[in-house]
Amino acid sequence: MALAPGTRIGSYEIAAQIGVGGMGEVYRATDTKLKRDVAIKVLPEALAADAERLARFQREAEVLASLNHSGIAHIYGIEDADGSKALVMELVEGPTLADRIAQGRIPVDEALAVARQIAEALEAAHEQGIVHRDLKPANVKVRQDGTVKVLDFGLAKAMERAPEMSPNQSLAPTITTPAMTQAGMILGTAAYMSPEQARGRPADRRSDVWAFGCVLFEMLTGRRALEGEDVSDTLAAVLRSEPDWNALPPGTPPGLRRLLRRCLQRDPRQRARDIGDVHLDIVEVLAGGHDQEGGGATPVSGRARWLPWGLAIGTSALAVVLLAFAVLRETATPAGDVRRLEMSVPPGTAMYMGGNIGISPDGSAVAFIGVVGGSRQIYVRRLDEFEARAVRGTETATVCCAFSPDGRSVLFNAANQAVQRVSLADGLVETLATGAVAVGGDWGADGSIVFVRSNVLWQVPADGGEPGQVTTVATGEAGRRYAWPTFLPDARAVVVATAPADRDDWRIEMIALDTGESRTVVERGTFPKYTPTGHLVFYRDAELLAAPFDVEARRVTGTTVRVLENLPANNLGVPVGDISESGVLGYAPNTSSARLVWVSREGAEQTLADVLRVYTNPRLGPGDRWVLVQAGGLWRHDVERATFTLLSEEAGVDGGFPVLTPDGTRVVYRTPTGLSWQPVDGSGSAVPIPGTSDQDYPATVSPDGRELLFVRLSPETSGDIYLAVLGDDAAEVKPVLVTSAYEGSAQLSPDGRWLVYSSDVSGQMEVYLRPYPGPDRRWQVSTEGGTQPMWHPSGGEIFYRHENTMMAVGMRAGDPPSLSEPQRLFDQAYSYGAGITIPNYDVSDDGRRFVMVKEESNANHLYFVLNWFDELRRLVPTN
Repeated sequence: MALAPGTRIGSYEIAAQIGVGGMGEVYRATDTKLKRDVAIKVLPEALAADAERLARFQREAEVLASLNHSGIAHIYGIEDADGSKALVMELVEGPTLADRIAQGRIPVDEALAVARQIAEALEAAHEQGIVHRDLKPANVKVRQDGTVKVLDFGLAKAMERAPEMSPNQSLAPTITTPAMTQAGMILGTAAYMSPEQARGRPADRRSDVWAFGCVLFEMLTGRRALEGEDVSDTLAAVLRSEPDWNALPPGTPPGLRRLLRRCLQRDPRQRARDIGDVHLDIVEVLAGGHDQEGGGATPVSGRARWLPWGLAIGTSALAVVLLAFAVLRETATPAGDVRRLEMSVPPGTAMYMGGNIGISPDGSAVAFIGVVGGSRQIYVRRLDEFEARAVRGTETATVCCAFSPDGRSVLFNAANQAVQRVSLADGLVETLATGAVAVGGDWGADGSIVFVRSNVLWQVPADGGEPGQVTTVATGEAGRRYAWPTFLPDARAVVVATAPADRDDWRIEMIALDTGESRTVVERGTFPKYTPTGHLVFYRDAELLAAPFDVEARRVTGTTVRVLENLPANNLGVPVGDISESGVLGYAPNTSSARLVWVSREGAEQTLADVLRVYTNPRLGPGDRWVLVQAGGLWRHDVERATFTLLSEEAGVDGGFPVLTPDGTRVVYRTPTGLSWQPVDGSGSAVPIPGTSDQDYPATVSPDGRELLFVRLSPETSGDIYLAVLGDDAAEVKPVLVTSAYEGSAQLSPDGRWLVYSSDVSGQMEVYLRPYPGPDRRWQVSTEGGTQPMWHPSGGEIFYRHENTMMAVGMRAGDPPSLSEPQRLFDQAYSYGAGITIPNYDVSDDGRRFVMVKEESNANHLYFVLNWFDELRRLVPTN
């Protein structure tokens, strides 16, 4: 019997029924405690009548609740509902994939985009030993923004009877449960059952691979892979028939046809064994790496593609020797044999997507920035090694730029605005120049290095020396920016991205280093790379493009062609990628997509904003009714209405690091030319704050809204705390705390009498407390390291982060102030953001919960294409 609107189940109030299925009746409900909408699935009565089965369901549901992936609908809890059990789940809006297929076949690119996300969700579950067992289009939601959510994950196993009680132990509950009464629903499940499930045998991850193949086939053709008039006919087709491969649309890539055949092998021993391999095949097809009809390279299995990068190996010595041999052979891949590989970062390490990667000239190694417990460091992974190793002395790296021509050193931008090089042999770090903007650089064959300083292009010898200015600020273009300079082969010129200071209108210019002469070579694009094949490769609108380029004439000579699509940008507006001189292309297929979440002091997590974006620096408005967050611009998210409103795009590339005034009416943020502030409601335009520059980062506004504390970076004194008076055009910027150490993340107490901040004066980052504005005294708050401090709104407690732990210290004002021992609140991995010391979280009005940025795990992968130049020549012929 259906539940009436207004019915209460625990703290949940039923709003309306939204579906009926074999797993039970589904309702939209309101969580009256947390003020959010949820989905409640009232499970079949037969489950509640079987005590042993109910206990088993409880155990399985606990395992399912541990799944934490953006593509999987979360389980929140279990409630009693008039003698039955009700499962409380994430409410996912939007049509199901079955609804979309009912409108007709789905175009190949769109189907692959959906299939990729389904495969990622299955892969995440399989890694935890959880099999879906009932994957079908009706269990997949596709939201308007293209995000895919897989529903009912693992419930088939959770709801079935114990093995000794049912001979057909692996049949999906949509067939065996009494709640399933409609033949269409039964048929809908049977059509996706693997042959082993149809025979009543145990299901494993290969059963999900079969169902995945059925779903993908149906997306492409608009019809089921195997079907009959009734359940018996359908099961017979599953056991004996072959899909109608001619139903696939003309032009289906051969690689995709092979993938479907591998997924839909009736013998599970011949079927694709790992959904991870299937995922890689989909990525390859999406990247255009499939061969064409009638030709192309010999197909390489998914496992062979990623094995050389050491994702997994056996434990026997023989396996290690054979794998090492395969690795060494892979470095000499024959010409024309394009290979695609995947690399994961070390366990416990998050890839820093605010920077970039570098590939050695011979393609034998990759350098990237990893984050562990809030600390950044460059890691180098060689092709003939199984593990990446951290490079000492690179803890301040913000952008990993380039290898030296001999591959023995790495050039990088540091947080103190220095251009530094580190020797991979002995770890020696040298500073080559100061005052640089963290927008890349390049190491030329002649031993010189180009970088950007104060919106001007500079050059410095790699062995040390005085930097020389290459460009000047052109008349009428004051404040124009440069980024991502790359040498041309003769080292006498570079190609570089350039844009006006006030907007991201990027173009690519060629600049002669000896004369400073410049010429526009691409009207719209950024992140240029010249390749020895005679191509200029660049980035625009989430695509990698290439065009023939004449080095002598220094101009594009042919048609621009897309060579890689669906390539996301990081918060610098460019992809995380590089191209080696030997023809290795490396890139991140996902940037650090994240979600905003509430986290209680005890560590209980609840989604705040389910839309995936590259979030940083969330700031809560009064009453926690909205949150301002940086995500390719400044956005205001209404918590109750779940809407996003763009406030400003001005801070999109260089990082806004927003700070709200205490009354929540105005926001201060960073721009490429200095600090600005404007009304949060969008009623006014941005107003520059006099005396500030592109070296400044806003930190906190005084309780009366008159004073702004900010951090200024300096090559001489690292980071220092300064003061600016808001609303007074004549006000001068004044120093507050200037030392030889780094001081950052300054936060004023709610009464304005105390200043808490981070400093490395002791040799490691710790949190300190000072009276404000004086006298000059300090007390250490943290005891074993700490950063990103914030105040409890009452002023009686200080929060800070130590690695992945949120810490709390009680504070009572006095002379001296009384500080309690640090208390651990929750220990979970949340993003530290691009600023590291700047709080990448905020505290609710009652101090009982925090808004945190939770990054998705799929951002910790890099894809590599060996012999990519052969593919480039085929796609973009030169004259």
